[in-house]
Amino acid sequence: MISQPSLEKFKKLYHQRFNERLDDAEALGRANRLLNIYMAVYGDPFDYKSRQEDIETELLVNQINNHEETAKDK
Repeated sequence: MISQPSLEKFKKLYHQRFNERLDDAEALGRANRLLNIYMAVYGDPFDYKSRQEDIETELLVNQINNHEETAKDK
């Protein structure tokens, strides 16, 4: 669901780009269609962030483990 502040920002940007004012219903429909296209092409941005955090955590754990193994060898 698109928040009211986000909808207002979309309406403002749409007006700036196309010089056409949209009512809330039309803006909501167009914003949702735009989000659907974005998600079809790029995927869910929140899922991406979650995967990035998992990768960063895994890298950090590997660095710690490698440091501990190096310290044991000395």
